[in-house]
Amino acid sequence: MKKLLSLLTFLFVSAISFAQETVTVSPTYSEAVHYTNLTGQKGWTVIAIILFIAVAAYLVLCGMNKLTYNPWVWIIGLIFSIAAWRSKPTACWLNNDKVVEKSYLEKVGRKYILDSCFNNNLMQNAAVK
Repeated sequence: MKKLLSLLTFLFVSAISFAQETVTVSPTYSEAVHYTNLTGQKGWTVIAIILFIAVAAYLVLCGMNKLTYNPWVWIIGLIFSIAAWRSKPTACWLNNDKVVEKSYLEKVGRKYILDSCFNNNLMQNAAVK
């Protein structure tokens, strides 16, 4: 029984010491925007701007009594505009966690790790170069 208890204690202590030596590197939101803009987000940003301008024009025309006001038109237009503008960077921000050793992170830095993931096409939701 003592051997089993000491074995379990050893495994538990080993697991804790291993977990303390690794860290998770994730892009910040601004870094996610940067990586998605490098190779493909710009087209979606243009679509989002066009949708936003169309929603604004609709509201102006409704205010001038040229069109009948329907709240669903501008709500859905605004939702699609925000989705086109920020869905890809948000997915990149949330889905890219890289677990590395703490010593490696201190040696090379966050930017190097994230750039290497992007350059080797390992970054999810960032467009393939």
